[in-house]
Parts: sequence; structure tokens; C-alpha cells
Amino acid sequence: ASELQIDALEPIGFEFQDSYAYANISQRGNSSVRRSVPQILLATWDAFRLVILADAFDNIHLTITDVKISEVPGASQWRLSTWELPEDDKEGTPYIRDEAYVQGFLVPGQLQVFNAFGQTGRENAAILGRESDLFFDMTSSAAIPAGSDLLVRAGGAGP
Repeated sequence: ASELQIDALEPIGFEFQDSYAYANISQRGNSSVRRSVPQILLATWDAFRLVILADAFDNIHLTITDVKISEVPGASQWRLSTWELPEDDKEGTPYIRDEAYVQGFLVPGQLQVFNAFGQTGRENAAILGRESDLFFDMTSSAAIPAGSDLLVRAGGAGP
């Protein structure tokens, strides 16, 4: 068994409290995969620590679900650390065996729509089959540079 801790370093605002994980594990040189549900030891706003039953040199594909992504835009940065118990005292305090700092994915920020309405001529509604104007009042937690594409999809109420 191995303990793994994942710390969200940047940007602030990730939340792991309601998260859970599962792993697909395969042995090196073997194509068969077994599924494992790790035991969660810690799930806080910026850290997730779990125990995975795996052997040395196993390939582990870990999925963590229901993570609240930060509303702060920017490149994510992570610290991954493995932990183990002292050889001479299995009841002792775990210590960090190895750690790595990893650049992750780009957090796009959050778009909030406060109001949306349509107008067709003098009618304060979008009318199917007619040309209408749609209005959206929104803010973004990330800067949207000039020349950027902002794609908005509005679903109709029709069949």
C-alpha cells in the first residue's frame, strides 16, 4: 500500500471536501487492468490524501471526482508526495518518501450570467422562427483579451 497526497498550490480555491477517487491499476508489461477504490485519509479545501493498494512499478491511473475547481484563473500547480511508515515502527508517524511539483492545466475562471432576455421587434420575448436580439448581462473572473472568441449558446424553449 502507498499513501499519496495531492496538494493544490495554485491558484487558490480548489476544494476536495466532497471528492472521492478510484484507480485503474496495471502491472508493467501486462495489459490487464484492475479497479481499486482508494481509502481517503484527508480531503480538505486544498489537499487530498489517500491510500492505494499497489505494487512497486504498477501503472496507476487515478481519477478524483467532484472536485470544486478554483474560480481564480491561472495555470494550476500541484505537489504530489508519497508517504510511508517507519520500517522499525509501523505505528509511528508517516513521513514523506518522495515528492514532485507539477504544472497542471489552465483554470479558465468563472463566467456568471446575471440576466438574459430576448426581444423580437417590440415584443419583450424571443419568438421562434423570427429574428430576435438576445441580451446577456455577465461577468468573468478572468480577463477576456480583445480579439478573443466568446461562444454563447442559448437553448430555446421550443420542441
